[in-house]
Amino acid sequence: MRASKFIRNLRIAWLFSLILTAQSIGSAEHLPVKTYTTADGLLRDQANRIKLDSRGFLWFCTNDGLSRFDGYTFTNYTTDDGLPHRVVNDLLETRSGAIWVATGNGLARFNPKGRRNHADSLGATAAPMFVAYWPEENVARSMVVLFEDAQGKLWCGTDDGLYWFEERDGRVVWRRLELPKERPDMSLPVSAIIQDRRGNLWIGMEVGQGLNRILADGRIEHYSTA
Repeated sequence: MRASKFIRNLRIAWLFSLILTAQSIGSAEHLPVKTYTTADGLLRDQANRIKLDSRGFLWFCTNDGLSRFDGYTFTNYTTDDGLPHRVVNDLLETRSGAIWVATGNGLARFNPKGRRNHADSLGATAAPMFVAYWPEENVARSMVVLFEDAQGKLWCGTDDGLYWFEERDGRVVWRRLELPKERPDMSLPVSAIIQDRRGNLWIGMEVGQGLNRILADGRIEHYSTA
């Protein structure tokens, strides 16, 4: 009797769960969906990344620049406004509120009070809207991904290696972290950066390049795809 009662209760619970799932799916089908395209002011229909900042703005990183959405309209930023490259791969708002942009040629810091080159109503003496930084002088470097770690250090994954960046005593300091390679002749394209609860950084590379873990004590462990 107990076994049959248990099976009956199990069937009732399963049926109830099935009804709730069907109701949930039915409700989801009636949710309004709005599609935004270049016709609505977006720079490009395809976005490399979409980020939400602390003020509620949505930022769309595209191959033609940066689009910011306030829920109603788009505000677009391009090389005319000081971006060092038209391709924008990532955007990061730090805990201090600074907004950094990873472009196809360098890192850029957004100045919301800066002047727009094509509509310079603030006057020629106003600060630029974007200030660009490069790891090495006169060397083009595509920034792919940005990450702020628990200590507030800004990490920049590029098309050829990993850097960390800081402003110290009014000057810019770049440090390149040498990562293990699958082959000596390979470049080191970094595609993802995360930090675990132990403080270790995990560095994702492009396909075929493996995975690197930077331990809290600075040691690097490489996990091969082979």
